[in-house]
Amino acid sequence: CDDLSGPSLPFLWLNMVANGTTNSSNTPFGHGTQVVGVCSQDHFGWLDADKRFEVSSIGVYEILLNASITSTASQTVVLDLDLGGVTVYSTDVQIHTLTDPNFVTLLWVGLIRPTQYVHINRNAGSNLTFDKNSSLLVRRLA
Repeated sequence: CDDLSGPSLPFLWLNMVANGTTNSSNTPFGHGTQVVGVCSQDHFGWLDADKRFEVSSIGVYEILLNASITSTASQTVVLDLDLGGVTVYSTDVQIHTLTDPNFVTLLWVGLIRPTQYVHINRNAGSNLTFDKNSSLLVRRLA
């Protein structure tokens, strides 16, 4: 991410520049496309190959995913937030249409340690896609 370090609280903002991979397996945010953004580089690390981020300091963080998901079938999609490989938050989203994108939000606030990498995944389903301009915002609150 481009560095915007400054006097404000540390933050990370990421955006998908194209539609992600369409598949029927568990898939992280940003898979299959380039992810660009801005952040406090001295505080966050985005590992593009793994589609995950890390923090440099223990703290309380807010994570907000605003995403558009398309599918080839009506179904329930599960969004998971994983810290260090352990799911700490999960939410179900019902996809009702096959033609229009479905807008979803995941919001979580909690403690993150520097040893915990963070993934946001969507579950296996029938040909699901995270769409272009889906975004992720992470802010340190304390």
